[in-house]
Amino acid sequence: MESPTDSSPIRPRDRVVRRLAALGIPMEYLEKRYEGIIDFVNGNGLLLPEIVSSLLPTDEDVAESIQDASLRSKKWMCLSMKNQFRESMVWLQWLMFQGEPTNTLKNLEDSSVEQRGVCGAVWGSNDIAYRCRTCEHDPTCAICVPCFQNGNHKDHDYTIIYTGGGCCDCGDATAWKQEGFCTKHIGSEQIRPLDDNLANSVGPVLDALFICWKNKLFAAECIFQENMRATDCGAEQRKAANELTYVVVEMLIEFCKCSDSLLSFIARRVISLDGLLDILVRAERFFSDGVVKKLHELLLKLLAEPIFKNEFSKAFLGYYPTVIHEAIKEGSDSIFNKKYPLISTFSVQIFTVPTLTPRLVKEMNLLDMLLKCLENIFLSCAREDGRLLAAKWGSLYDTTNRVIEDIRVVMSHDVVSRYAIHEQKDFLRAWLKLLTFVQGMNPIKRETGLHIEEENEAMHLLFVLSHSIANIHSLLVDGAFSVASNEGASCLPYAYKQDVDDGDSIRHAKVGRLSQESSVCSVTGRSVSKATEIGSDSIYHSIPSTVIWLIQECLRALETWLEVDGGTPAALQSLSSPNSSGISDSNFLSIKKTLYNIKKGKYFGKLTGSSENHSSQCSSPVYSGNRASDEMEIAKNIGYDSTSSSAEIDPVACDYMGLDVSMETDNGIGVVTLRVLSLSEWPDIIYDVSSQEISVHVPLYRLFSLLLQKALRMSYGESIMPNITNACLASSLSAHVDFFCHILKGCNPLGFSASVMEHPLRIRVFCAQVIAGMWRKNGDAALVSCEWYRSVRWTEQGLELDLFLMQCCAALAPPDLYVKRIVERFGLLNYISLTLERSNEYEPVLVQEMLTLIMQILLERRFCGRNTADSLKRELIYKLAIGDATHSQLVKSLPRELSKSDQLQEILDRVAVYSNPSGFNQGMYSLRWAYWKELDLYHPRWNSRDLQVAEERYLRFCGVSAMTTQLPKWTKIYPPLEGVARIATCRETLKIIRAVLFYSVFTDKFTESRAPDGILMTALHLLSLALDIYLQQNGSGGVEHHIGDSNSMLDFASEAITESLNYTAGNQSLLSLLVALMRMHRQDNENNYMESSKSSFSPLIESLLKKFAEVDSQCMTKLQQLAPEVVSHLSKSTSNTERRTSGSASDSEMRKAKARERQAAILAKMKAEQSKFLSSISSTADDSKSEAEVSDSDLEHEAEGALQQSCSLCHDPTSKDPVSFLILLQVSD
Repeated sequence: MESPTDSSPIRPRDRVVRRLAALGIPMEYLEKRYEGIIDFVNGNGLLLPEIVSSLLPTDEDVAESIQDASLRSKKWMCLSMKNQFRESMVWLQWLMFQGEPTNTLKNLEDSSVEQRGVCGAVWGSNDIAYRCRTCEHDPTCAICVPCFQNGNHKDHDYTIIYTGGGCCDCGDATAWKQEGFCTKHIGSEQIRPLDDNLANSVGPVLDALFICWKNKLFAAECIFQENMRATDCGAEQRKAANELTYVVVEMLIEFCKCSDSLLSFIARRVISLDGLLDILVRAERFFSDGVVKKLHELLLKLLAEPIFKNEFSKAFLGYYPTVIHEAIKEGSDSIFNKKYPLISTFSVQIFTVPTLTPRLVKEMNLLDMLLKCLENIFLSCAREDGRLLAAKWGSLYDTTNRVIEDIRVVMSHDVVSRYAIHEQKDFLRAWLKLLTFVQGMNPIKRETGLHIEEENEAMHLLFVLSHSIANIHSLLVDGAFSVASNEGASCLPYAYKQDVDDGDSIRHAKVGRLSQESSVCSVTGRSVSKATEIGSDSIYHSIPSTVIWLIQECLRALETWLEVDGGTPAALQSLSSPNSSGISDSNFLSIKKTLYNIKKGKYFGKLTGSSENHSSQCSSPVYSGNRASDEMEIAKNIGYDSTSSSAEIDPVACDYMGLDVSMETDNGIGVVTLRVLSLSEWPDIIYDVSSQEISVHVPLYRLFSLLLQKALRMSYGESIMPNITNACLASSLSAHVDFFCHILKGCNPLGFSASVMEHPLRIRVFCAQVIAGMWRKNGDAALVSCEWYRSVRWTEQGLELDLFLMQCCAALAPPDLYVKRIVERFGLLNYISLTLERSNEYEPVLVQEMLTLIMQILLERRFCGRNTADSLKRELIYKLAIGDATHSQLVKSLPRELSKSDQLQEILDRVAVYSNPSGFNQGMYSLRWAYWKELDLYHPRWNSRDLQVAEERYLRFCGVSAMTTQLPKWTKIYPPLEGVARIATCRETLKIIRAVLFYSVFTDKFTESRAPDGILMTALHLLSLALDIYLQQNGSGGVEHHIGDSNSMLDFASEAITESLNYTAGNQSLLSLLVALMRMHRQDNENNYMESSKSSFSPLIESLLKKFAEVDSQCMTKLQQLAPEVVSHLSKSTSNTERRTSGSASDSEMRKAKARERQAAILAKMKAEQSKFLSSISSTADDSKSEAEVSDSDLEHEAEGALQQSCSLCHDPTSKDPVSFLILLQVSD
């Protein structure tokens, strides 16, 4: 052998021979090179590990290469080292395949041309791939271009995408449907095992190589952890491990490309060596980027083997928190995205597998690990008050987004969501705890001084975070409402019965959904014959116990939040002070002890108390704050009996005062002990949106709103309510009333509604102020928050849920206090003072937004009255009213739930006309003329620009103004929310309407009016809606007690104004203001010789006045004095339409008596005429028969007549006062 010289370095092959000679292998074998080493190993198999180790370069060889690099270049050193390791791989391959490796690999490749299982082609950044929604199992799946071209995707819904990494899913049955496989991939289940002879020769060599590889990796990791990179020894070892890993991975990738059988064999050998897979997962921490990229490519290919994927996922979960910790420690996403790319590359490969993820959740506590990582991120970015600091958190956005997205993907599996809800309640508590970091995050405060120049770049990222959290909430709620038939049984019974010891036994058998009939199904499938059984118990039992528990946990979290929130603690302290509370602390504790062991049968049942003092304090609490003016009505609506004797304890009243009455129940759900939400008085919460901090991020409220929405729909949705017949409606009314009391155990309607409505209301006020221009000096911060909140993408998860929560509060709260709170938050208490001077420049916009909000609270039915078809129709009309649209534009504009409806195309064809594409013009849908009449002017997603466009198009298509013709109507609403109607007819709302009318009448043309035309029109709409509610509730006498006494509205209409005495207008009332306004606009129209479409108020006002006259005699009398021309046609006829029950009793009786007299006269006349007609028929029949026949015939006809003559309405033959007769005529022979 030649000795090395400086001019001619030793060749890699010679270095290998030298190391083998040093091991003691005879030269006769070494002279034969590759064949010789094969012969030696076959005769000395026990020396194989030492031989494999000698084939690899030693540390001295690496040191020589580094020394040579000092004289040449670093690039030359890397190339030299790679050549040495590649030469070693050649020798190893000869040993593996017992001959020429190229020929063996070629034979394997040829034999598996038609038997490839999974494609596994690895993508880089911005590579082209195909996504087929018809074939994919989840949205993260895609296939490469060749697989798409070789497959059959005719008539499929597919798109071309640019990848950000990952691998082709063709052949993977857990990601792609089998019918979508291309012709070259048959699935991993069809992979044949490696030939035994080949396995016996390859296996031992691979094992020996992997042992050496693992030792090198551990040494490199130790050097990295001990920071020994500066030392020569440490540098040599790390470079050796780096280069060895590169060439080993390079060789294994080539093997995997040749044969799936060899791929599966390699994957199993990797996991058989203890510790190797774990160190490979961690290798990105101490290897160069090129090596890491190559290693990840190999791991992606090996995932095609199910056994490897299972073991890799365990190592992956063990490494996951380490990466998150490093990112938090660094305080930047750069380390997560660039230095540690394994998490972002492989999480989607692991967590989307339906057969694997449930196993990880149960066996590896996957959800707990993810929540812990998210908690650590939030803790590192939290302010002193526990809320996220946006500026600091923005640097960890990608890290946070990765963790939250992984939680969403894991929870998207139906089995996992059920398991988490029903068996992992600690997970839910931990999640609610995490929401407190996001609740109220990034608060902003209005600037009144200098304009803010610095902008928060992370502000839009907070909305993306809230959007991701909302997606998880949807999965949580769906899981809570999907109840297994056997409560307490594991929701993952079959996902964990597979034995991983036998590799061949695990192939990707899909986890099916639970097929057992749940209690939800039994409710929704209830037959009509059982409708009469629907009562409080059946409605309550339709809601799963887990949902009730989750609602209680939300209430507990909200309670904690409210106790520290601005404005609420002060109100709580004032209401719970010794001078204002009816219950002392000692009595409070004694009542809790008395009721501790009591179990309730029904929630509203009476319980006998053991102490007279306790019961009296429970059933008759002392109020000292702002008490509800209609307290008895609220008590009636919530099931509280104010007449209960002192010897009884009302558990409802006790629960309202924070007593845990049902700490132990049959289903394990106890009433949450609350303080703020159980206040028995309306708290005076002091808060000003324009001067205090405000945040639009309230995920706790939205989760709670989503739960209430689903519970309400489950109990009263379209699949339930049609089964409730008129016969059982009355018996179920109490269940409707008690719905909220059953769901909101431990809450008082006063404390609950006042507290829960607060934050959604603040956000609406904030948006109104931004629109009005009050937050200009805050730069883009306020504007961006408002635009995101009102955007189409956010509305479904934010604004609409907030609005629904306000509707729930409106149904429970005293209406006057509720509306007054709205006026307070908008800062418009001065508006109803009837002072003509405008308070500030922002007032008109604020008044308009406030009236619009009240209208939306009254009219919105998306979650509480509309079925899917109606909601789809409304959304399509809303979109098409703005302009014609393509099919894709319409689908994107729909809420996510509606966009997936099977009825979409049917309803779209019904409401729109399609124009075929021509030239460069796309096919467009246009709204049909008939459906313009169904345009909803108070849709929650309207903005001023789109609404103006819709109004102009309405005028162009229909020829009239939408505002004057599309009057709002009270529509069907779920029974528990019928109390919302009281908002329209309460005095505070009528005061607002009267103030608008007053300003419209008495403001001269040279002064800026406090009630422009837009405000006036909305106020008239609100008044029209109030009248419609009054007419409907008096026309159906079964629901009046839900809505309340709205006769006060008619009294208020004639009530004189006292606030305007300082003006020369004289005593005015709501009716007189309407009359004056009608005449003003009528005069203006006559002066202008034509009526403007935007100011045609007089016909609308006249129709309102006629409604007042029709429904009430006092209003009729008043209007006969004020505007006789309006009611002249009504006064001449009998007032048959007067419906006011509290009017004059004598007038009512007199009208009824006259009506009965007229009816009796008509009936008598009809009876006489019909009797005469019957007599004539009988005489005609007698003349044509013989005397004997006539006798028999008379008897027969008399019998028939007695049976056949009956009233045509009631069909009662014995009726004494029939309206008309049914007579059977028979033709004679």
